[in-house]
Amino acid sequence: MRFEDTKTAYSLKTDRELYKAYLLFKIFSKKLLVQVGGKLTLLLIRFGLPLNAFFKKTVFFQFCAGDNENDALKRVDSLSKLNVSSYMHYAAEDQKTERGMDESMKRVLKIFSISKSNESLPFTVFKPTAFGPVNLFQKKAKGEQLNQEESMTWDRAIDRINRCCEYVKKRRSSPFD
Repeated sequence: MRFEDTKTAYSLKTDRELYKAYLLFKIFSKKLLVQVGGKLTLLLIRFGLPLNAFFKKTVFFQFCAGDNENDALKRVDSLSKLNVSSYMHYAAEDQKTERGMDESMKRVLKIFSISKSNESLPFTVFKPTAFGPVNLFQKKAKGEQLNQEESMTWDRAIDRINRCCEYVKKRRSSPFD
């Protein structure tokens, strides 16, 4: 796709959507606004204010293809018609329970499967922090010692990562995929 041809490059967006994107990026370009906005958002969340609708119509709409695989695949297909490839990933981090981490792994494996069967999705990614507590990744990065419970949790996180890597490795049709 040639982005000099703005009519084609932005054909999937309405004028209103383009204007909203412009405003959003103008806001994001102001460091102070981002810092204050981030802190204000966390405060509002702590008070239990329903912010989902606001974020869905602004940040989510700009950066995410959908709430689920079907929504995302519709966007992938639209982009593919303009010769734009995409990628999918399940963006869930810092799960608090082993069950949540296992569920994240299952969803990542499903996305790997979807990506393998769709040529408009030439690659995929996952966040290791969906498979284990963020604080353990931070401790390991700093070279800090883990206690016995943390070590067991870390081993389970590494096992989930390895299972994802093995899943992909077994499904490659050639070394050049």
